[in-house]
Amino acid sequence: MAIRDEKITTAKWIVIVPIIFIIIGAVMGFFAFKQKADNESFMKTALQVSATCNNVWMTTSTDDDGYTDYYYHADIEYEYNGIKYQKSDMDIDENTIKGDTITVYIDPSNPSDARYEYTQTDFVMMLIVGGAFAAVGLITTIALVTVIKKQNAAVDAQPWERE
Repeated sequence: MAIRDEKITTAKWIVIVPIIFIIIGAVMGFFAFKQKADNESFMKTALQVSATCNNVWMTTSTDDDGYTDYYYHADIEYEYNGIKYQKSDMDIDENTIKGDTITVYIDPSNPSDARYEYTQTDFVMMLIVGGAFAAVGLITTIALVTVIKKQNAAVDAQPWERE
């Protein structure tokens, strides 16, 4: 009798792993929507200013499969109300070169807060990855719960009722 209870308890603990996946997916979705709302709030009051790229560089990241992502950065300088501001390590697009003038958006109440053009790419990617985590976790949880229920039914069945 004790062995049967131990097997069922162990199987129930396995369900925690996919539930963690669901939680990770939900947290990623939450932060994706939070970032989107923050950016939309910023853009409602933001002003466009022209900025000069003083330094431009690229960084890369290669995954285990050999796929390389390229990231483009710049140190910029801009002026607002006669005061010059600088921002280091701003994400930019791949076509920008040193000396280019780009449009950035600033918060008029905090002109040192400059951002490059807002895009939905990060939001969509975070939702896709978060959704994938949640979906894998949900499907795995359903499958494990089904298996555990079948195991319980088989253990509780009389010998002549077992398959």
